[in-house]
Amino acid sequence: MTSSPPAPILSLPMELWFTIMADLPSSKKAVLCRASKDLCSQTEPLLYRDITLTRRKNQMPPMARLLSKLAHRPDLAASIRNISLIENKSF
Repeated sequence: MTSSPPAPILSLPMELWFTIMADLPSSKKAVLCRASKDLCSQTEPLLYRDITLTRRKNQMPPMARLLSKLAHRPDLAASIRNISLIENKSF
């Protein structure tokens, strides 16, 4: 069984990759993360660069979820540049 070659986008220089990915909305970065392990390893740090946390009814507080994630993945903490907290007052 032969393995398939890496996706052409993964052969781009890292500087170019980050320039392209930085301009994508978070929803598109999340899609890339789910596409493959290789894409996720390159895209996930960008997902954590700017974080917006919104508290919603009947959910674990978002800051607790973020801290839990970072406790398991401390490498992502270095990627964070901005955290915004939004409280949904409609509940």
